[in-house]
Amino acid sequence: MNIRIIGKEDAFSKHLKSQGFVYIVLLAVFLIGILGGTIYYKNVTDEQSMATYIENTFSKLAENADLDTYEILKESILKNVGISALFLILGASVIGIPLLLVYIGYRGFTLGFTISSLIEAFGFVKGNTISFVMLFFQNSLMLVAMLVAMVSAIKLAVNLLAKHKDMKIELLRHTIVCAFCMVIFLGASILEAVFNGPVLGIVLAKLK
Repeated sequence: MNIRIIGKEDAFSKHLKSQGFVYIVLLAVFLIGILGGTIYYKNVTDEQSMATYIENTFSKLAENADLDTYEILKESILKNVGISALFLILGASVIGIPLLLVYIGYRGFTLGFTISSLIEAFGFVKGNTISFVMLFFQNSLMLVAMLVAMVSAIKLAVNLLAKHKDMKIELLRHTIVCAFCMVIFLGASILEAVFNGPVLGIVLAKLK
C-alpha cells in the first residue's frame, strides 16, 4: 500500500515538475482574464442598468420555487461535454495552443465580469455571498479539470509538432485525460443544477 502511495506521489510530483510552467502560464492568463472582466465592467458597462437588471432577475429567482432542474442539468451537461470535446480536438492541432489560452482567458473574463456585476447590484457583502454560492464550488471543479485537460492538450500539441513520441500513445493518453475531466465537468453540472438553485433561493431569502 505504501509503495503504491509513494509511486503515485512521485508521478504527481514528476508531472508538476515537468508541466509546472504551463500550469503557471494558464493560471496567469485566467487571472488576467478576471482582472480584464472587472475593468471592463467598471469602465465600459452601464453599471446602473446592469445592476437593475440583475436585481430584478434575482428577485424573480427568489420568488420562483419551480426551477426546472432537469432543463438546467441538461443544458449544463451538453455545454460541458462540448468543452471536453473542444479540449480533445485542440490538443490534436498545433493551433490549439493559442486557442486554449484565449479560451481560459475568456473564462476568467466572464467570471470577473459576473462577480463585479453581482457586487455592484447587491453590495460588497451580499454580492460576494451570492457569488460564492453561485460560482465558487462548480467553478473550482471546472478550473481544476480545465487546467489538467489544457496541460494535456498543450503537451500533445507540442509532441505533435516535435514528433518525438509515439503519437498514437500520446493521443490515447490525452483522450483518457479528457474523459476523466469530463466526469469532473459532469459533477460540476450536477452541482450547478441540483445544489445551486435551491441553496441560492435560501440565501436570497435570508439576505432580503
